[in-house]
Amino acid sequence: MVMAGGGGSPATEIKWIHNSKPIEETAVHPSRKVFPNRIVIRRLHKGDTGNYGCNATNRIGYVYEDVYLNVLALAPDIEDSPDDTATVDGSAVNLTCKAFGSPKPLVKWIRDGLELTGGRYRVMDSGDLEIRDMTFTDAGVYSCHGTNTFGSANANGTLIVKERTVIRDGPEDYEVAAGQTATFRCNA
Repeated sequence: MVMAGGGGSPATEIKWIHNSKPIEETAVHPSRKVFPNRIVIRRLHKGDTGNYGCNATNRIGYVYEDVYLNVLALAPDIEDSPDDTATVDGSAVNLTCKAFGSPKPLVKWIRDGLELTGGRYRVMDSGDLEIRDMTFTDAGVYSCHGTNTFGSANANGTLIVKERTVIRDGPEDYEVAAGQTATFRCNA
C-alpha cells in the first residue's frame, strides 16, 4: 500500500503517477485500487514493479513524493518460449527460453523425459539451449522448464533436422574438340 497525506489548507488535490504517467493512463489492473490518499495493490505481479508518486497541489504550490516498488517474489513465467525451428545436420542451433521470476528461475531442458546436460548440450545463463553437431536423431519436441520457490512454468518447441544439401554427382573436367557440344551434370 502506498499512502499520501491529504487535507491541507487551502484544500489539496492529490494526483497519482506510475512510471511517469498519470495512473489513469496506465494499464488497467483489477487488483489495484486507487483512493484519494492511497493505492492498494493486491496479488502483486511483475507489471506492478516501478515508480509510484503522488503530486499534492493547492493554490500555494505543490509537493511531489515517490517510491519505487520492486516485486521480489514471483512464480516463473516464460516470456520468450522456444520457436519451432528447422536446421540441417552437422550444424549448431540455439533454442530460446527466457524465464522471468523472482528469485531468478532455474531453467532446465527436457526431451523425451530426460534432462539435457553436458556433451553437445549447453544451457546458457540466459536459459537458451545450445545444441552442437546436430544429427537426425536430434529432431523432436524440446521443453524448457523454469522453476523457483514460488512455482514453475514450461514451454515447448519442435526441432526439425534436415539433410544438408550436397553435390553427389558433380561436373568433371574433360576435353572436347572445337565445334563439338560439351555437357556438364550436377546432381544435388
